[in-house]
Amino acid sequence: MGDLRFARYRGDAKFTHYLFRFPAKFHPPAVRCLIDRYAKPGQLILDPFCGSGSLLVESILMGRKAFGIDVDPVATFIARAKSRPISPKRLETAFARLQAKLAKIRRSDKEYDRLMHDDLAQEKAELPKLEGGLWHPYRRKWATERKYLPLKDVAAAGGWRDTETLLTSYQQPDDETLLAVMNEERKVRERVQGA
Repeated sequence: MGDLRFARYRGDAKFTHYLFRFPAKFHPPAVRCLIDRYAKPGQLILDPFCGSGSLLVESILMGRKAFGIDVDPVATFIARAKSRPISPKRLETAFARLQAKLAKIRRSDKEYDRLMHDDLAQEKAELPKLEGGLWHPYRRKWATERKYLPLKDVAAAGGWRDTETLLTSYQQPDDETLLAVMNEERKVRERVQGA
């Protein structure tokens, strides 16, 4: 079997290969090289572990017939979607139908403006308006004000399931915290956790 060289099989065309991220995807230039070397135009190629269908797509593009199977139903769904040619006319017709249905429920800009409202509880409590939702800004503010307390205690008092959610979604860095991180060798997170 000689060396496999892929340089001449590389190209900028993406086709449908990148419609879905799939682990251990068959690299398209490698597939092209193998098809070119081992299958003649018009021949049928079986891919018994088709995964996301890279071999199926490349077979179609290179004038071969291909059949793929896989035990993973998600993989076969992706492979089918990537390798089944769609008539441009059918696609345009389906898109036109979708646009017509969406037009029936589309609201005008005036209607969107009319439906926008402020949180009444926020107004009643005479709280300042914060951007980002109805009550999440207050939870963020509350959590950030307690950034020097032990994370487990803040998470428990605030009703968070775990400290990771608290750190990634609610505690927001402020100038003081950023300066502390830049000026100290020890991480602020370790100080907060009592390390």
